[in-house]
Amino acid sequence: MLSVNLPSSLGGCESLEVLHLQGNFFEGLIPSSMKRLRGLRDLDLSRNNLSRDISQFFKGFKNLENLNHSFNEFWGEVSVEGIFRNASMTSIVGNTRLCSGIANFQLPVCSNGGLSCAFGSVYKGSLDDDRVVAVKIFNMLHKGSSKSFIAKCEALRNIRHRNLIKVLTACSSIDFHGNDFKALVYELMENGSLEEWLHPSIGNEVVLEAPKILSLVQRHLAALIYSFI
Repeated sequence: MLSVNLPSSLGGCESLEVLHLQGNFFEGLIPSSMKRLRGLRDLDLSRNNLSRDISQFFKGFKNLENLNHSFNEFWGEVSVEGIFRNASMTSIVGNTRLCSGIANFQLPVCSNGGLSCAFGSVYKGSLDDDRVVAVKIFNMLHKGSSKSFIAKCEALRNIRHRNLIKVLTACSSIDFHGNDFKALVYELMENGSLEEWLHPSIGNEVVLEAPKILSLVQRHLAALIYSFI
């Protein structure tokens, strides 16, 4: 069994038609270079620890006849295009962060919204260089959203603190409906929200001990004090 990240050089095998890597301990993101393997007919990555938003990744693989992504850490909405149109040719069981509107996949129905927060919602995404990020999209119908966006950009532009999430970039544009679109892209913190850790939902068996909670509070207070000085 192998336990490494998939090499980006794999994308150079553009004539590859069959790729079976199942039953190993491959981990991390599928390299974006694999998008060049458009000649693949049979791809089996099952029973690894691989991850990626696969909602659009395999959209252009027109020759795929069999796809097995079972028991990994993939996330996103399973597309109704390409290989995913035929559920009998695809196996994606065991990926708890996938959702779909296709009944045959027996996955949760996708929600249009991300994690709600002040003035908008936060979504998980990935950049072209494979970095996984958190994207806060501002609800411009909410009164004060535009001012909040400008204020955050001004405040976070020069802030550097170990307990504050780094802002990678900002976007201010027009969406496909012609409406104002504003978003901030942050580094993703994989361990979920502080609220969930302090107030775990029913069924979450992970409970923080008092010293750990105190440490979290101290670090967040330090970041808040720094941001207001």
